Amino acid sequence: MNNNQKSLKFLQNYIAEYTLYIKTEIKLSNNTCESYISDITDYCLFLEKTRNIIDPADITVDDIRS
Repeated sequence: MNNNQKSLKFLQNYIAEYTLYIKTEIKLSNNTCESYISDITDYCLFLEKTRNIIDPADITVDDIRS
């Protein structure tokens, strides 16, 4: 498990559900899915490091706009 995976352990279920959704419901390509998941992972790491946010319920509109 790399540092990103350890840091994002709290989000594993959310990311797994989203991955399943974009693969099965939307039927995005594997490359697109990997890119989306990579972007979400990077964003969550950013929120954790810069705003100390580790729960998706704590994300505000201002966090998204930053």
